[in-house]
Amino acid sequence: MSAGYEPTVSARVGTLGIGPEVSLRIPNSHWGFRGNINFFTYNDSSIYHHRFSDSNPTTGYDLDANFGGSFRFFNGGLTTDFYPLGTGFRVSLGVYGVGNRVTANATPRGDARIGRSIYSVQDAGRVALKILPNQVAPYVGVGYAGRIVSNIVFSVDAGILAEGDPRVSMTTEGPAAALPSFTQNVEKERRRLAHEVNVPVYPVLELGLGYRF
Repeated sequence: MSAGYEPTVSARVGTLGIGPEVSLRIPNSHWGFRGNINFFTYNDSSIYHHRFSDSNPTTGYDLDANFGGSFRFFNGGLTTDFYPLGTGFRVSLGVYGVGNRVTANATPRGDARIGRSIYSVQDAGRVALKILPNQVAPYVGVGYAGRIVSNIVFSVDAGILAEGDPRVSMTTEGPAAALPSFTQNVEKERRRLAHEVNVPVYPVLELGLGYRF
């Protein structure tokens, strides 16, 4: 291209998923720009099973359930790169649009006890879980990109994506969902899970292999 521009088209894989990236370094300067899209989906009908139990004979509960669900990564980012040494080392600032989500369903493995009542598998129904991060997240990181042979370029980037506190929701189905004690216990589990996944930053580690024109 004219003026010494050398765009690079790469394939990347890492903690954000897999996908293409286009980068451009401005000639005779310390600046560059990149844009990428990443995606990955994993589905499992039976991820694990867990038993929830509270021995209080009046308000307690006993529920052994199977969990299945899906993990979806879909995000795209734009970054500005600063090359302080004039080499392949870079410091990056950017912003990502985040469409990642986690969904899961809990289905009882047997009868469930809610307070003093015993409910069949059909009556207990199921609990659906959804975890969603914020849709826009800033990114900061460091990395390196350089030729390894001819026009083949290898890159590595590490940083953090500030997704913020995720939104965690749980919905229930089945006759037991009408019981205040049941919905209270589901809400208790939702708050516990929201606390456990309350990590406002997501680690980013990406490897890339591309062609520089």
